[in-house]
Amino acid sequence: MTTTLHILGLAHLPTAAIDPVHACAYSSKIRKFCEMMHKHGGYRIVFYGVEGSEVVADEVVTVLTERERARIYGPLDSFASQFFKHDGRDEAYTIFKKNATREILQRVGEGDILCNPMGNYYEELCKPVSQGGVEVANGQPFLVESGIGYDGILLNTHRVFESEAWRHYVYGMYKTWTQNKYFVDGDFYDTVIPNFYDPDHYEHRKSREDYYFMNCRIAQRKGIDIAKATMEATGDKLIIAGQPGENVDMNSPNVEYIGYVTEKEKIDLLAHAKGLFSTTKYIGPFEGVAVEAQMSGTPVITTDFGCYTETVNHGVTGYRGMVLKDFVKAVKAINAGRISSKACRQWAVNRYSTRAVAPMYDRYFKKLEDLWGAGWSAL
Repeated sequence: MTTTLHILGLAHLPTAAIDPVHACAYSSKIRKFCEMMHKHGGYRIVFYGVEGSEVVADEVVTVLTERERARIYGPLDSFASQFFKHDGRDEAYTIFKKNATREILQRVGEGDILCNPMGNYYEELCKPVSQGGVEVANGQPFLVESGIGYDGILLNTHRVFESEAWRHYVYGMYKTWTQNKYFVDGDFYDTVIPNFYDPDHYEHRKSREDYYFMNCRIAQRKGIDIAKATMEATGDKLIIAGQPGENVDMNSPNVEYIGYVTEKEKIDLLAHAKGLFSTTKYIGPFEGVAVEAQMSGTPVITTDFGCYTETVNHGVTGYRGMVLKDFVKAVKAINAGRISSKACRQWAVNRYSTRAVAPMYDRYFKKLEDLWGAGWSAL
């Protein structure tokens, strides 16, 4: 039996492997998800997105023109010099949702699954048909938030969280906000499936150059000051790349800020760095660049909470720390060659490659199919 996956794109960007769209983790994940599930087999992929989207799918449905997207958000090239700004209430999303609802209802059948990549951005679309949405019947396994790395979830969907840390963070947050019993007990049809990457997309080099790397949105919460202080303490060099955002002090003889980099440049910088800093101060949902680094055989230095407790194998693929001496010790260990580049890459490939993750989605979607029958009691 072939299940149809109706996969939503984004309204503020086309879903394509181009710069600067590469810098948007959500758009990149949607594109890779389409390709991964199509390659895995057993699914018919119908994608709904902005004109110019290039995805692997059985059918690509344009629900927003590039002219409309550009009128509202500006030319794509502008995102190279500023962080992506968007809101589910934007005019582009209003148009997108209206058109996507119409197109989905023309195609949806029993047992199909709608994959929502942005939670409450698509709240109106995910309402019952009687309220202008696409939910075909209460209790059917139709609506799935397919990769939750945000906190704006919906209450009428099944959910795939990017990490256990993020699932429990969001559960706790919603319990505090709503006092909703639904989140006190958890949900048997929610799950955790990590982000996924094609190992062949990354270069694994034995030779390393004399610098550490940081690739992130320029913001205080990204922990740039932690990396800067560590480099000043050890005397090492740090190269920082990323779209400008906040005014962050990067003035240091040990720091070089190079601005936005293309995907090709990022891959090269990851492959040649001695290590990557990903020292976010918030509870991170997944922080994918840390896994991208490991795919490159590059050890990572992170904070010791949130997703990193799952994605960084302390002492094997990098080091997690909390105070300056932890981060200094980590740099000294990496400089001394205590992390095996080969082992670092293999650990990431085993857990986060598309080959490893596709079966996780397949098992989860098949579990949802039981809801058409005996549900939780199905054997």
